[in-house]
Amino acid sequence: MNDVKILLINESDGKSMISDIFTFGILIGSFWFNFEYLGNGLILQFVLGVCFFVMAAARGSRKVRRMTLSEVREYLCAETQTTAP
Repeated sequence: MNDVKILLINESDGKSMISDIFTFGILIGSFWFNFEYLGNGLILQFVLGVCFFVMAAARGSRKVRRMTLSEVREYLCAETQTTAP
């Protein structure tokens, strides 16, 4: 099974927090929209709840390596050399 690797290049804490706030804000807004305009349907509320927990779990389980641009180049060169046939 392939391991997924996420490389972040110079992402600040502020950008990360804004991204998280936007993501969870959209989900909470979906709950509110369901409550106000769609009659608070149980099935839709369940689907939104599952989406919320899946996204929360995905955010918490990321394997993140923070690197500078030169470190990324070295890392990618080493990866291509080790995986080449």
